[in-house]
Amino acid sequence: MAFCREYILHYAKSLACLPSLDSVTQKLSEVLAERKISLSRIYDLVQYDPALSSKIIAVANSAWHNRGVPIVNLKRAMIALGLEEVKDVLICALFYDGVLKKWGLKREQIFDLWSHSLQTGFAARALCSQEQKDMEKAFTAGLFHDIGKVPLQLLFHYTIDGEKLAWDAVCPRERERFGTDHQEIGFYMATEWKLPEDYRHAMRLHHEMNGGSTLAEVVKQANILMITPTEDARLVEIRTAAEASASKAISLFAGAA
Repeated sequence: MAFCREYILHYAKSLACLPSLDSVTQKLSEVLAERKISLSRIYDLVQYDPALSSKIIAVANSAWHNRGVPIVNLKRAMIALGLEEVKDVLICALFYDGVLKKWGLKREQIFDLWSHSLQTGFAARALCSQEQKDMEKAFTAGLFHDIGKVPLQLLFHYTIDGEKLAWDAVCPRERERFGTDHQEIGFYMATEWKLPEDYRHAMRLHHEMNGGSTLAEVVKQANILMITPTEDARLVEIRTAAEASASKAISLFAGAA
């Protein structure tokens, strides 16, 4: 098992180095992590990237936003969407185009991980009762929380959904089979990517009884909500909204892949 663990982590390191971001997206990822950003600052970067520009314009012209007048200008599209939704689109684009599609997963494998990650991200944001910047951190952490499943899928054809196990049984089963679990692998990859510490902890602790930090606890609760039945009316409402938001994003990203 020890050899298996070291082999998996070494493979995870090679994957973490694979999604090389170009200069525009690298700078954009740094800007999105800042506390205070503006549409104009984002526009100054995105205008030079046709792929990212087209994503924003496509969202602005989608059925959820279109008001009958086609939008063909990037600046108008960004104004129509607003800062927060523009950030969502770009974070999703960086994760989907810049990471998932470059790993060579099959389309259905990408869809399974992408769908659950989006749902968890939207649920984490809704469960976060703090200020806006913490809500955005919760969304991003939720988006990345299961990335450690990818090496297990590529190496061992591991089922992305954890074999339909209960929330608290997933990681023990992985450790039994592989000598490690997707939390440790994700933490390792996040460290290679130099993601902020609170993101790394959320990826490392979202299946643990003690989340260890506010962000990790929010992501854990969001993850549980999306995979465990509940009759709580408020939680059902959050889950339903998260599923709808995820479906919208999937139709705009994966659907056009």
